[in-house]
Amino acid sequence: MSTPLTQRVARNTAWFTAGSLLQKLISFVYFTIIAMVFGVSGTGKYFFALTFTTLFAIIADWGIAPTITREFAKSREAGTSLLAAATAIKCIGAGIAATMATVIAAAAGYPISTQQMIFVAIAAMVFDSVHQGLYAALRGLQRVHYEAVGVVLGQIMLTVSGVIMIWVVGDVQVISWAPIRLAARREVHPVLLLVPYILTSLTNILAGIVGWMRERIPAPRLSCTKAQLLLLLRMATPFAITAGLARLYTYSDTFLLSLLQSEEVIGYYGTPFKIAFAFQFIPLALIGALYPAMSAVAVRDRAQVGVLFEQSVRVLLLIAIPIAAGIGVLAEEIVLFVYGPAFLPSVVPLIVLIAALPCIFANFPAGYLLNACDRQSWNTGLIAAATVLNVAANLLLIPSFGATGAAIAATGSSVVLFIMNLVVLRRAVHYRIATIVDAAIRIGAAATCMIAAILLLPIGTLPVRIVIGALVYSAGLFVTRGVRMTDLRTLRNAFQRHPGALPTTSASVPT
Repeated sequence: MSTPLTQRVARNTAWFTAGSLLQKLISFVYFTIIAMVFGVSGTGKYFFALTFTTLFAIIADWGIAPTITREFAKSREAGTSLLAAATAIKCIGAGIAATMATVIAAAAGYPISTQQMIFVAIAAMVFDSVHQGLYAALRGLQRVHYEAVGVVLGQIMLTVSGVIMIWVVGDVQVISWAPIRLAARREVHPVLLLVPYILTSLTNILAGIVGWMRERIPAPRLSCTKAQLLLLLRMATPFAITAGLARLYTYSDTFLLSLLQSEEVIGYYGTPFKIAFAFQFIPLALIGALYPAMSAVAVRDRAQVGVLFEQSVRVLLLIAIPIAAGIGVLAEEIVLFVYGPAFLPSVVPLIVLIAALPCIFANFPAGYLLNACDRQSWNTGLIAAATVLNVAANLLLIPSFGATGAAIAATGSSVVLFIMNLVVLRRAVHYRIATIVDAAIRIGAAATCMIAAILLLPIGTLPVRIVIGALVYSAGLFVTRGVRMTDLRTLRNAFQRHPGALPTTSASVPT
């Protein structure tokens, strides 16, 4: 029988998953349109501008968001007492981040058009820092539906405004419909690709403000004490260091490609990176809903936290293994169908990157569980080790192998981080490794049946082969008992029951 805690986690996961799924789907469509219209080099420039700015975004937040989430999860009063200090630190951090990104972009000698794109991305980054703080408090109160709605509306705003700009300014024409191929008759300045991100951030800020008003979270005071600032900095800095290392670990390859290779190579790497990491909304959705619950029970019942970890990893492997297997087998067809022949050099990097997806998924609950148990320093050490390995591998492989070398470095470091997480996590909580291994074997057997069906299937369209593969995998799961009926009932109840029915300390009932 499910407990009130697991029911709450399921509902929050459902809200987060639905919002993240729509957001990622719309984002992928927008990225695909950009790739079609601007080609390999233009896509590389766009991808780099966003990635470069992301490296500095952690300074704008400095670990404030996860700290506020944790403190609000413990008690509303604890979280509210830190809002003034959080606002002050975020304002200072945003100014420092914007200045550093601007200076480094100019010093690196990037083309003027690339620097202009970075400037626009910096503005969006500053606004992002605001809505991240708003959403952090709502997450702590387990009111994630505001964020789910906000990210979807923001992504719709991004795509609609971006497509209109590209279509009107570039006079885009449809070359073919099956598959869709687009071409611009007039040159479009790449800066226009990033202006919609500012509109997206403003939309999310509005959604966050609505959430604060409905949940009666008081606006931050305009002043705070030195003691409050030091207290929050002491709590947030481990999160900031960990997040900074995670950003460096994830995006240093693109930065090094910009220095050691060309924008075209970044384009070849950016497209498979976008495909492989588009699925990160799944572990993020689960952890976004699960982290407040982890923080709340970590101080009361470590055994229950271990069970939550086992369950989260098993569910994530249930999704990650078939995705990795399916994309790996159909990589060339997917690249040709979505991006066209110009992006064929992206096939091998895609196969290499997608192979790490199960480890990437499992690393999310492991890292966040260490944070929830106040073991941020352990998590920081693990990510630091993986980051050093990743950067060293990139420096070694990128000059000779380009995008494929970056993919090999990313996959290898993800596997190493996963192994280190499993070993170190045993010192914080008790979990059964045999449960995870058993689930992986059963799920892997079902995925193997799916691969066989795809390879043996007579010639057919890509969508048809994907559907058949999914059906075979689903049947294989029940044969191998890789999925339990309780999992399906939990998901069903999560979508059928209204989140307003949750027991809550909130002063209002959300809609």
